Amino acid sequence: KPGGTVLILEFSRPRSRLGFAAGRLYLKRIVPWLARWRADSREAEILMSYCWDTVEHCVPGDLIVDALTRSGFDTVRRSGWFGVFVEYAARKPGPPRPDATA
Repeated sequence: KPGGTVLILEFSRPRSRLGFAAGRLYLKRIVPWLARWRADSREAEILMSYCWDTVEHCVPGDLIVDALTRSGFDTVRRSGWFGVFVEYAARKPGPPRPDATA
């Protein structure tokens, strides 16, 4: 909608070798083990083991920013934390939405 905002939260492939190795260890080994331990379920472990696979093969952030821009969004921004967590935010041009908290 005109004036609307889109927010995308995702994992991103770490750029550094150290970040890549740490992310793989955490998301491919530790998180699945924790899921199995917490849920007492082999299926939970298998499901969480796919998390790293999606990170390893994710779309580069520049392509996401470019797609948002080409789709008519402005004020497109990308923020990241710890080299793995990424937020994309953009606004569709148009009248501003009324503030829901006002």
